Amino acid sequence: VGQFNINNLEWTKSILAGIQEAKSPAIIQTSEGAAKYMGGYKTVVNLVKDLYESMGITVPVALHLDHGTYEGAKKVIEAGYTSVMFDGSHFDFDDNVAITRKVVEYAHERGVKVYVTVNILARDTDLDKAEEYFKFLEKTGIDGAIVSDTGLIYLARTVAPNLNVNLSTQANTLNYKTVEFW
Repeated sequence: VGQFNINNLEWTKSILAGIQEAKSPAIIQTSEGAAKYMGGYKTVVNLVKDLYESMGITVPVALHLDHGTYEGAKKVIEAGYTSVMFDGSHFDFDDNVAITRKVVEYAHERGVKVYVTVNILARDTDLDKAEEYFKFLEKTGIDGAIVSDTGLIYLARTVAPNLNVNLSTQANTLNYKTVEFW
């Protein structure tokens, strides 16, 4: 399933036309900044819905917040987005844990999916903390983790087998767990 950022009317129309021609479902996403530029979250939701109908799109489309904050996640959920990617990477571990729990609770109460980014390149000395983090994520009820370090994917699947883990398009590695992954 393709995942595409939108920033304006023309991009949105082009993406919808392309996915319809390919008969492929897609995830259309905005950053908080792009949505603000486009006139706000409700404007984005209405634009996508109106174009979907007026263009006769028949393939499924999800509307997603890319790398959002807690406040941004709440706003897009209220506007009608179907999923959010919470990015708590700038918080320390304990704050990240607490805020992730709040995002999951708020979103799931409203039927919205939550994904978390794990955009770190872990050195061998970081693996114990990463193991702890993946165990935490499994317990939060997030719908998936997007991981940029291939070695960490192997680790996550080992220590948190019920966690839905996906490889980021920004994949790389710095640790020995990569050997086990490949």
